[in-house]
Amino acid sequence: MADQIITPAREAFASGLNVVALIGAILVTALTILALTMLCHVPPANAATAQPAETTEAIPLKVDGASRDEQPV
Repeated sequence: MADQIITPAREAFASGLNVVALIGAILVTALTILALTMLCHVPPANAATAQPAETTEAIPLKVDGASRDEQPV
């Protein structure tokens, strides 16, 4: 009696698991294609055209209203 209930239940579970896995794979593939098409015009982060900021002056550090060079009283 138990075998008559367990076997169809296992088959239904496996079938449902396969359906969910297939739907997930389709969604991941669709989102990958969407991301690639939406981001294809964005240049890479290490592109040679990027200009680094040129700063030659030191920026003074202020902590609690006093600059780094000043000694606390």
